[in-house]
Amino acid sequence: MTRVSPLLAGCAALLCPVFAVPAGAADDFADRILPLLEDNCTYCHGAADEDPAGGFAMAGFADRASVLRERATWAKALEAIETHAMPPADDAWLDPADRHALAAWLRGALAEPEPGLGRARVGAAPLRRLTRLEYNNTVRDLLGLETDVFMFPERLPFDKAYFDPAADRLPAELSIRAREYGAKYPVLLPTAGLPGDGRAEHGFSNRGDAQDMSDSLLEQYLSLADAVASHPELFGRAARLRDLAPEVADAAPKPSPGPNRPRNRLVAVASAEFAPNDNLARTAEGSAVTLEAFRQQVAAAHAEGRGGTFDADAVANTTVPGKGGVLHLAPAEIGGRTVGLNPSEDLWSAVFSTGRATSGNAIFTNRQKDKKNFLIGFEGEDRGAVRAVGVSLVSRRGQSGAITLTAECTGDEAVSVTVELAAGAGADNVFAALAAPDGEHVRRLVIDGSAFSGDYVLLDDLALLCDSPPPAPALVGVEPAEPEDEETPKPAGPAPDADLGGAPRDRVTRFLRRAFRRPVDAAEADRYFALYQAGQAEGGEERAARQVVRAALSSPSFLYVNPTPPEAADASGVRPLTDHELANRLSYFLWSTLPDDELFALADAGRLSDPDVLEAQARRMIRDPRVRELSENFFVEWLRLRELWSAQPDRRAFRAFYAGAKGKNTLADDMFAEALLLFERILIEDRSVLELIDADAAYLNGPLAELYGLEGGPDGDRTWRRVDLPDGRRGGLLTTGAVLTLTSFPHRTSPIRRGAWTLETILNRPPAPPNAAVTDVDEQAFGDALTLRQKVERHREDPACAICHDRIDLPGFVLENYDAIGRWRETDDAGGPIEPAGDLPGVGAFGDVTEFKRRLCEDRLRFARGVTERLLSYALARELAYHDLAPVERILAAADGSAFRLSDLVAGVVRSDPFRHADRPADTQNASVEKTR
Repeated sequence: MTRVSPLLAGCAALLCPVFAVPAGAADDFADRILPLLEDNCTYCHGAADEDPAGGFAMAGFADRASVLRERATWAKALEAIETHAMPPADDAWLDPADRHALAAWLRGALAEPEPGLGRARVGAAPLRRLTRLEYNNTVRDLLGLETDVFMFPERLPFDKAYFDPAADRLPAELSIRAREYGAKYPVLLPTAGLPGDGRAEHGFSNRGDAQDMSDSLLEQYLSLADAVASHPELFGRAARLRDLAPEVADAAPKPSPGPNRPRNRLVAVASAEFAPNDNLARTAEGSAVTLEAFRQQVAAAHAEGRGGTFDADAVANTTVPGKGGVLHLAPAEIGGRTVGLNPSEDLWSAVFSTGRATSGNAIFTNRQKDKKNFLIGFEGEDRGAVRAVGVSLVSRRGQSGAITLTAECTGDEAVSVTVELAAGAGADNVFAALAAPDGEHVRRLVIDGSAFSGDYVLLDDLALLCDSPPPAPALVGVEPAEPEDEETPKPAGPAPDADLGGAPRDRVTRFLRRAFRRPVDAAEADRYFALYQAGQAEGGEERAARQVVRAALSSPSFLYVNPTPPEAADASGVRPLTDHELANRLSYFLWSTLPDDELFALADAGRLSDPDVLEAQARRMIRDPRVRELSENFFVEWLRLRELWSAQPDRRAFRAFYAGAKGKNTLADDMFAEALLLFERILIEDRSVLELIDADAAYLNGPLAELYGLEGGPDGDRTWRRVDLPDGRRGGLLTTGAVLTLTSFPHRTSPIRRGAWTLETILNRPPAPPNAAVTDVDEQAFGDALTLRQKVERHREDPACAICHDRIDLPGFVLENYDAIGRWRETDDAGGPIEPAGDLPGVGAFGDVTEFKRRLCEDRLRFARGVTERLLSYALARELAYHDLAPVERILAAADGSAFRLSDLVAGVVRSDPFRHADRPADTQNASVEKTR
C-alpha cells in the first residue's frame, strides 16, 4: 500500500481533483485565517497608504474572493510563510499549528478553479529555441553523425564507459578518463560554433524568457547550416542521410583520418566461423550448449543477419578504449543487426606468445596490467537483442586459476559459468556459452579473473546470437492508427506516382518530418522539394540533398521547439498538447534531442496523449544511454557545476588542489566527477533523491580519498571506487569538494555563499538579492581577533543586512568545518573555534553538519518539493507560477510511497496537467498570473 506522509495527506485533502471550494470555506477564512493574518501581518503590512513593508498591503483582503483575485501576490506570501521568512521571529511568533493551517489554506485557495474558467490554469507553452547543446544533439541525431557538430563547453570532458542505465546499477569500481577541459576533441566542424546560452535567474538556459534571437545570432545559425550542408565528407559521416540521398551516400568515400575524426572508433565485420583454429580443449561445465552446436548456430545466425563472431584479428595491435559504442559487430553483406560492444576497461588486441588464439593470431585482453575484472556491454540501435554469448578462454604458459563469466540479463537475471584454466600456452583453451532465460536478453558479459594467477585474462572469438532483425523500424506494442476518414486532410506521405518526382519527394518529406519533429503538410513539402529539384538540375542528387539539408537547418521549424500556432483551446482557455508536441517535450526533457523512431511512431498513432503510454515512454527513456543528458545538462546546470572549472583557490594556501608540472592539473575534474556520480547512481539505480542530501556511500578515487582522509585506494590511483562512508561528515551534495569549492572565495570559505547556495539549490527558495549599499564583511573593520562567524554576526546587526542573513547564515556556518577546497578542519583560518550549531526556522536545531543533513531528511517533503519544482520547470522550459503549486503537490503525493525515487518524480512530471496541456498564449491572458515571484 502506498504510504502518504501526514502533511501530504493534509494537502491532498485541500487539493482534491475537482478543486471544489469546500463547504464553509468563506467562514473558514473569516473565522480562522483572517484573525491569524491580523495578529501576525497587519503591523507591517497595514493599510496601503501607510507604505507597507515589501509593498504588500493587507487592505482590501477581507474575504476569500479577494484573495483569489490576487493569487500571484498570495503565492509570494505562501512562500514567505513556509520558509519562515514571515512573520519575523523577533516581531511575532506564529504557532507551528497556525503556520501549517495558514499555509494549507493558501495552497487550497491557490489551487481552486480560475473564476469564469471552470478549471485551474496550466501555463502557456513558451516559444523557445533550441539551446546550443540541444541544437548540436538534434543535428547530430538527425543526420546520424558519430561526433558532435562543433565544440562547446557544455560537453563534459569525460569518457563514460560505465554509464549504462539499463544495467540498473553502477559498478563498484569504474574508470573515468578526462581530457583537459576546453581542449579540442573530434567534431564535424572544428572551427564553427554558437554563442553560449544565458541561464535564467534561479533557473535553466532552456527557459524561453532567458533566450533571445538577434540578427547576429540568426546569421550565425544560417552560416552554421551552410557549413554543415557544405561539408565535403557529410555523406560519408552522416549515416541517416542515406534515406535522403541513397546513391550519394553509397558512393561517398569513407571519411579521411585526421585529428577531427573519432579516435579509436573501430568497426569489425562479423565472421560466420567460431574458433576455426580448432584448438579448444573442452567445453566449460554448465555451458548453455556444446561447441559443435554453437558453431552451427553462429553460422545460421550469420546467414540471417542476426549474429556472428568478433575476431580480435580484425583490430589487431589496437587498444580498444572503454567507451560506449567503440566496437560494432556488423554482419557482412546481410544488412542485419549492428551491436555495439561497450567495454568498461580498455581492451587490448594483440598477439601473445604465451597463449594460442582460437582464430587467427590475435587475442583480446585487459589493457591495464592486473585489471582482470571488466565487462562488455551490448548496445546500439538494436540494444537488448542479444540472446546468447559464446567466447573462448585462452590458457597461458605458467599461469592458471579460475575465471568466472556472468551474463547479466534483462529482468535482473544472471547466468554464470566458472572455468578453472590449467597452465599451458593454448593447451587448455575452453569454450563457454551463456544464454538468457526465455523472454530475456543479455545486457552485458562480466569477466572476473581475480582468481587467475596471471596479470591478463586472454579471450578470443566473442560470438553473439541475436533475435531476428526487424524487417523495418517497426515498434513492439505500437498499434496502427485507426483509418482516417476519407475527407480528413492528411499530411504529405509517400506518393510514388506523383508528378513532382515520386520517391525523391517521399525522401524529402521523411527528412523534413524528422527535422521539424512533426507532420509536414503537402504544401510545405512542395516548397522544399522545389529546392531539391532546383539543386538536382544544377548539380545532381548530391547538390539537391545539400540544398534540402541547408534549408531545413535554417528553418524556424527546426530552430524552435514546437513553433507551430496552438490549436483551439476549450472554453477554459486550456488545450491538450498534440501527440507530436508531447513527443518533443518528453524527448528534450530527458534526452536534449529530437524524438527517436519509437516516440515518432507513437505520436503518429495518436497514443502519446494517453498518460499511461506517456509514462511508459518516460520510464523506457530513462533506461536509455541518451538519458546521460539529464545528468550532464539538468543536474550540472541546476548545481552550476561548470563554475568549478573556473575556480582558482589560492595556490599557497590550498596546494592540495593542484598537481602536475607547474600545478597545471587540478582536482576540478575529480570533484566534478564525484558530484556527477552521486546523481548518476541515483539515476541508474533508481534511488531516492533524498540521497542528494545524505548518502551512506560515495564514489572516490585516490586523490579525493586522500583529500577527505578516507580509505579509497592507493594515493594517485585513478580508479573510482564506491566507498562506504564511516560517518555523516561526507555523503550527499553539501559535503562534496565540488560544492564546497565553488561556494568559497579563492582565499577562504564563504558561509554567506554557501548558505545562499543551499537555500537556492537544495531547497529552491533563493534569498533576496543583497542590498547594493551594504558593505561586504571583508571590507568592514572588525579586527583580526574575531572569528569569521563573529564578524558575520556583527555584520548582520545592520537591519538592512539581517533580513537576508537570518535565513542565509546558519546553513552556511554549518559547513564551516570544511575549508575552501572541502577538507575537514577543526579550527577556522584564523585558528579560532568553529561553531557549526544553529536552529534554522522550519528545519530545527542541529549541532553539526551530520545533524543538519538528518534534519533535512526528516522533513523530506521540503527537499523533495524543491527537486520536483526544478524538474517540472526544466521539463516545461518556463518559470513555475502559482497554478503549478497543486500539480507539484500531486507529484509528491504519488512519489511519497517510494521515498521520492527519481523515476517516480519523472513519471509524475510527465503525467501532470502542466506537462500535457497549455494555456492560450500569454498575450491573450492577464500576464500578471504568469509570475509567482
